[in-house]
Amino acid sequence: MKPFKLQSVLDYRKLLKNIAHQELSTVISLEKEILFAINSELSELDQLYDDLEERQKIGITPHELSIYENRLSHKSDHISLLKEELEKTRQEIEKRRQTLYEASKDKKVLDTLKEKHITDQEQQYRKKETIATDEVALRIHKR
Repeated sequence: MKPFKLQSVLDYRKLLKNIAHQELSTVISLEKEILFAINSELSELDQLYDDLEERQKIGITPHELSIYENRLSHKSDHISLLKEELEKTRQEIEKRRQTLYEASKDKKVLDTLKEKHITDQEQQYRKKETIATDEVALRIHKR
């Protein structure tokens, strides 16, 4: 059976698909990390608000209030930055998904060509086998 002439191209397309899949997985992991960081920061922000409320009930100095306001402001800014980073990461995920889709589609085309090649080779083999069998039968019949 003849080898598939485009096997090296198919192997390269498989490699590209695997790389695209790996890159997508990496970006999805980054998204999960960012979501975890946002949730953690939100939890800390809630705790700060609760602490401030408790301190205000007891009594708080202006200096302590200023410190709490600075921490609250810093946490809110950090959460905003994380949300921006999350949005960029989600855009990157979409880009990586599209890349994976294209790589999968390109690989599928070559897989289909290889299957057709194998089918054609099998048909040619069966045809040659039939001819050889007929020839043997003809020789036996002539005896």
